[in-house]
Amino acid sequence: MIIKDVGFLIAFWGGFSSFFTPWQLCLMQITPFFLAFAIGLYIIEDNSELRTTSSSLSTLLLACAGYILGFSIVFALMGTSGWGAASYIVYNIDDFRTAAAVYITIIALLMALYNFYGSRARSLDKIRMRTDATLLGRASLFRILYLPAGLLLGASFALAYSPCIPPVMSDIMNFAGKQGNAHKGFHLLAVYGFGVTLAFSISGSALAILVGYFTERRSVKVTIAYLSSGTLFLMAFLIFTDLMIRYKSFLVGLVLD
Repeated sequence: MIIKDVGFLIAFWGGFSSFFTPWQLCLMQITPFFLAFAIGLYIIEDNSELRTTSSSLSTLLLACAGYILGFSIVFALMGTSGWGAASYIVYNIDDFRTAAAVYITIIALLMALYNFYGSRARSLDKIRMRTDATLLGRASLFRILYLPAGLLLGASFALAYSPCIPPVMSDIMNFAGKQGNAHKGFHLLAVYGFGVTLAFSISGSALAILVGYFTERRSVKVTIAYLSSGTLFLMAFLIFTDLMIRYKSFLVGLVLD
């Protein structure tokens, strides 16, 4: 087998473009769940009389930044077979996926509770927004927490994801599988994952803004946020019950059949 060295630009474009090609069929295993998260988070943050579009968008972008970092690192670790970390993760994948499902459940529950509270009271928002104009204000510091939250969510999505192998990714994994290439292979896979999740984040943010723009009634926003958290609950259920692989096979089968 010929082992090809892949450049970082090719790795990035291979990941980014896969979101907009037929390889999206494989990404559909996680695409709707991330889009639901992005829409739900934006709507929940936006569904307040005291918030602005910019503050809601900054919250979403912080979560997306964390998601990109968390997904890329774990995705690269799992694919770098030349390192012992990959073997350890794969050997204990059931435990890691259970932990991922637990965390996704927690995020879904927090979104649902915050949506429930936000639709009935605004006292917390008023407290948080009093210092929103200052960089070091409590509201700004509170939003910073979305960065580590997004990082853990990205790691959880990477653990739940069972990727198909597009040509560029195949070349990278073959290269990374050689012991001497493991270091560069890890970085190539991280760049590939960065490309994939950047496409996720751009699409999710754009869709969230569109939904927020065309949804004026508060009651409709509350419903959309509940549906978003419910979609994350569904993802956690699919992981808990090992149905995620069947779900992916079903999606691929829709086209192959």
